[in-house]
Amino acid sequence: MTSRTSKRKSTLGSIDIEGSRVSYEIYNGGLGKRYFDKLGQDLDKIIQVDVSTGVTETRGSVRGRAVKLAIEMKRRDIKHDDIIVMCSRTNTDQVIVVLAALFLGAILAPLDPEFNYKEVLDLMKQLKPKLVFGDSRTIPQFDRIFQAINMNITTVNFNPEVTGTVQFRKLLLTQKEDENFTPSFVENAKTRVAFILPTQGTTANCSSPWNK
Repeated sequence: MTSRTSKRKSTLGSIDIEGSRVSYEIYNGGLGKRYFDKLGQDLDKIIQVDVSTGVTETRGSVRGRAVKLAIEMKRRDIKHDDIIVMCSRTNTDQVIVVLAALFLGAILAPLDPEFNYKEVLDLMKQLKPKLVFGDSRTIPQFDRIFQAINMNITTVNFNPEVTGTVQFRKLLLTQKEDENFTPSFVENAKTRVAFILPTQGTTANCSSPWNK
């Protein structure tokens, strides 16, 4: 009886598992650089569809909007390892926030919009985000929480019809796409945090594995 061992290399190389050889490559620079480069290929290829309206969006459009948001977020002093919270019902603008955060090397913490006041309050005390993206259902709760714990955090509303809030679409209009934009290069990307996923236990409140 013979045994087979797995062969791995740290850079461009191959893996031999049960006789199957697969080439792979370590992509340096982090997720932001990887997505930025990949979205720059086949710019006219459709990448997402809004199922509620049927509106489609190409790779070029997605990357362009993400670059605009990244520039605006940088203008608001968002930088490496700052935490961005996103809490809303599913929409096609969420991917723009994800990409913009990755482009800057920021950390994204997506929250379940069904979390209650106490759960979100506890998480905000732990995460201390620099910016929050939500919708008309979740933003009022965030505003009450930040007032209660005396935190001055900007909230951005995905819903364009709501007045009196920072609106996502208008936020993008403040910036032009910069053809010279380059995403942040993340050193030692394997050891860096890109996402924080809060969990809800069966006997305790929501918690985050984050201790900044």
